[in-house]
Amino acid sequence: ADYTALQAQIAFEANRTDLSAQIPLYIALAEKDIERMLDDSWLLKKSAQLTILAGATVVPLPDDLQRLDSASYADGNEITITTQQDRAEFAQKTNQYASIVGKALVLHASSEEDQTLNIVYKAKIEPLSASNLTNEVFLNLWDAYFYASNAHLQRAIKDKASEQEYMQRAAASVNA
Repeated sequence: ADYTALQAQIAFEANRTDLSAQIPLYIALAEKDIERMLDDSWLLKKSAQLTILAGATVVPLPDDLQRLDSASYADGNEITITTQQDRAEFAQKTNQYASIVGKALVLHASSEEDQTLNIVYKAKIEPLSASNLTNEVFLNLWDAYFYASNAHLQRAIKDKASEQEYMQRAAASVNA
């Protein structure tokens, strides 16, 4: 099964040709629902090693980062992530403190040597499309995609009962 098969199955289930062009939108909305349902799931957990060059205080984060769960140096020392508002309070502290600013981790102090940073984060789901027919979440939770997409289709045709039933099935699929 892939994105094309999912679209076909949703169209078959709906038995309506007037909504076929909207099916990619329903799938995209379903992905956002599934992403929320999978908040702490292993399917979205990733780890990465980032290199911090000597003297640098800004480290680009992975493009698919949705939430940073932990950060530590290779020697095991944890980094405390502060908010942008608290940054001034920690400005004179060591490089054990950092803030997330846009798509970067901003360390509150630099090091005199290159360092390796280990991070664990919640990733975004790689969106399905005509050029990306599958992803890891889809391979594990095809039925959640199907049910959540159908829930959005039912919302479009204003069938609240069916919408709720499909979304409950999607949640049950994710939690199974």
